[in-house]
Amino acid sequence: MKNIFIFVCLLTAGLVIKAQTFPYCKAGLFSEQTYYSDISITHDLNVVYGSNLTFQGNPIDLALDLHYPNLIIDPLPLRPTIILLHGGGFTSGSKSDMTNYCVKLARAGYVAVSVDYRLGWDAIGGGGSCNGNIPQLKYAIYRAIQDVNASIRFLIEKASDYRIDTSSIFLVGQSEGGMTAIHCAYMNQVEADTLLAGASADLGKIDSATNTYFHTYHLKGIVNWCGTALDTNMIAIDQPIPLLSIHGLFDSIMPVEFGRYYNCQNVNNPYPILYGPKSVYKRMKNIGICSEANFDANGAHCFFPSLEETVYIPAKFTCFIKNLLCGNCITESKLSYNQKSCVEAAPVGAKDISEPYEWQLFPNPAEKDIQLHVSFRTTQSISIELLDITGKKTGHIIFGHSRAGCF
Repeated sequence: MKNIFIFVCLLTAGLVIKAQTFPYCKAGLFSEQTYYSDISITHDLNVVYGSNLTFQGNPIDLALDLHYPNLIIDPLPLRPTIILLHGGGFTSGSKSDMTNYCVKLARAGYVAVSVDYRLGWDAIGGGGSCNGNIPQLKYAIYRAIQDVNASIRFLIEKASDYRIDTSSIFLVGQSEGGMTAIHCAYMNQVEADTLLAGASADLGKIDSATNTYFHTYHLKGIVNWCGTALDTNMIAIDQPIPLLSIHGLFDSIMPVEFGRYYNCQNVNNPYPILYGPKSVYKRMKNIGICSEANFDANGAHCFFPSLEETVYIPAKFTCFIKNLLCGNCITESKLSYNQKSCVEAAPVGAKDISEPYEWQLFPNPAEKDIQLHVSFRTTQSISIELLDITGKKTGHIIFGHSRAGCF
């Protein structure tokens, strides 16, 4: 039995201790390799998660597809969930575009979900590719954010039906789906009203449209696959959500650093300025949020000659997610192949602690100083959070069997 003694300084009364382990850091599961067979996967298709009006004002039901290991075969009480968002310029595309990736993820052990969101804006306008109706484009972006937020609330509402771990939800988006994922993760209503001015007055709030579920949520990670952001300043330290970006350096639709959407330079009809993964990575690195960027030196928009779309990319983002599930995240920017297998476990991480641990806290309640004594049978890391009686986090430490600290 290894013993750790921690002296907790200047904390308020009524503290709650929450020791975090890593239940999904398991060999074989949740990696880039297949774990379950095709016949072990359940497919629930065209599940309606809400309804709203199209850009033409017509009512429409919105649906998602769920793919997950059969509940009888899979022994886990809860499973992490990955939501995939298609691209298509906010004019085309479908949840079915992501089906093959969803099935791969389900066979790795995840609940994998592909989502339809509202499409439509006058992308052509008066003629030529840079004469689109820009106010309509901004409304299309706003609708997509509304719908994806609604789909997540729906999944939280139905979490018990699919054994979804609501604390382990990830978004993976391709192209405009990547843009939508970034804004669902980091953009609040005030920022939406600034960047997409006028939309909320006509369409409602970003987090209360399309259905009547009112669950809040915190995403555990984002994968941005050839998408961009309207502004990097919305990425703030109070929303430390890790992000992986995969992008081609010759992308002419979504800039790799910053530039106009579709590279449109029509001064009479200015397209939005977008900030690509180089800008996003720099912002996240500067404020201390874990971020990884992987570039194809010869890649165009969502086309990567040296990074296979059906092999490397899903393996890359699956292992990024597996690392997060194991408590690991690195910050680095790389060209070309940058993939390590995660089938056994994440490279540096703390594994699930299967042996029991004990703790004592005294005095409790306390007015000033608190002493915490922890004993556990493991050489792996344990994360402990301290919460006050309002639920506010007041301390956090990750330590191993030979480390101690003061909160």
